[in-house]
Amino acid sequence: MRRWLTPVIEALDQRQQPLQVFVRDDDAGWDDGRLQRLVELCDRQGATLDLAAIPCALGVDMGLWLADRIGERLGCHQHGYSHTNHATAGRKCEFGPDRAPEQQLSDLRRGWMRLERLLDGRTDPLFTPPWNRCTQATADALNTLGLQALSRDAGAAPLRLGALQALPVHVDWMKHREPSIAATETPPAPDLTTLGMRLAEACRREPVLGLMLHHAVMLDADFDALGELIVALQQSRHVEFVTMRTLLRSLRAQAALRRSA
Repeated sequence: MRRWLTPVIEALDQRQQPLQVFVRDDDAGWDDGRLQRLVELCDRQGATLDLAAIPCALGVDMGLWLADRIGERLGCHQHGYSHTNHATAGRKCEFGPDRAPEQQLSDLRRGWMRLERLLDGRTDPLFTPPWNRCTQATADALNTLGLQALSRDAGAAPLRLGALQALPVHVDWMKHREPSIAATETPPAPDLTTLGMRLAEACRREPVLGLMLHHAVMLDADFDALGELIVALQQSRHVEFVTMRTLLRSLRAQAALRRSA
């Protein structure tokens, strides 16, 4: 086992309670070759994977390929509409304050309908906003449409979720990159030491750990390191890989029990 995983293994060994892990990969619809590589890697190693798919970017052939594989270990849900930045200033956002509630609702509805067609009705009732950013109007629209969960960064500003469940991610794989030596088209390699420390921190703290990937910008080194991480997690007696769909069902069952108590 490579050294960067040592803090992760130590954190898992110190746990007293089970740790559920889900992997959310954003931007399905971009770079089908890397997407297929990721799906096949997780399937080969027995890990779960949840794909956040861009309705306007996902093609017919890739939709069919994914629909045939959606099941116990693979889920797919809506990731915005077209992954377009509508912010007039500040950080990028597709479903931000610059868009009226009716515009957001329209895009969400059209995106859901398109994704359902492409995935043969196998879309999970979850939503991940592009850039992990959205507004209260987004949450309200998701409730109107009957979606059941919202996935953003764990540190995102709170929203009134109503009937929605929160399925946050805690570690962004692509955030930990070694600095580029020069401005080239080659993306920087992963800083595995920093990534291992962040993963270890989350393993110590969280009952459920959400890991966020972006397959379209992953290098060979990322795929290799992800495979190593999956092996390390699977070897821990505390870890269970789960889909976001499974977590949602559990959260909804818990909420129903609280209401009936």
